[in-house]
Amino acid sequence: LAKGKTIFMVGMSYNKTDQAWNADSAKWLAQTDAQKITTTGFHFMAGFAPIDKLELLAHVPVLKKDRDTLHSFGLADVWLKTRYNFLSGKNKPSMTGLVAVRIPTAPKDARPVLDDRTLDIALGLKGVHSLGKAKLHLKLGYWYNMKDSLDNDLGDEIEAILKFDYYFTPAVFAFLNLEHVETFKSKNAAGAEIANSEKRRFTVTPGFTFKDVLLKGLNLR
Repeated sequence: LAKGKTIFMVGMSYNKTDQAWNADSAKWLAQTDAQKITTTGFHFMAGFAPIDKLELLAHVPVLKKDRDTLHSFGLADVWLKTRYNFLSGKNKPSMTGLVAVRIPTAPKDARPVLDDRTLDIALGLKGVHSLGKAKLHLKLGYWYNMKDSLDNDLGDEIEAILKFDYYFTPAVFAFLNLEHVETFKSKNAAGAEIANSEKRRFTVTPGFTFKDVLLKGLNLR
């Protein structure tokens, strides 16, 4: 963002979990109706640039979860972040650094739980390079996850994102987003590793972005 400019974004999602991974059998197992979790979410993001090349942003996720007779609604863990663009210029790659903190704002008594309610800190780096009508993004991040209410030390995460944009016009482009997240094993209160607590997630997201829909500055992704 340029100095004095603001940004606002909202994302909407719906998810129903009807299978779960069983580490003992190494298979996906169907969930019973009493185990299935339905999640409806809204993710709000707002940001401001107090000076050139520096952004201050807040992410506020609001979730509704349903499992059998249990229902919960409210804030998940809110996170704050700042980004600084330390390299940019015409026909040059752009490099931006990031620092973020995730704050345990989810309600303690929510069932199903809305988030893990841990204080987490992240460092990240983003590079962007234009190639004619195409643009290549590479994002790398490390999340240091702290202890939960049971004194379990949650596993840290490494996140890598490769995104490719192709512009048909200055206002319309297609994208392909590849995201890999590696979560290390958690440790219990005694410091012993918790079996099967490591996770690996790879997400492929194709899509389109339309800029200045209905009014200038409103983008639809």
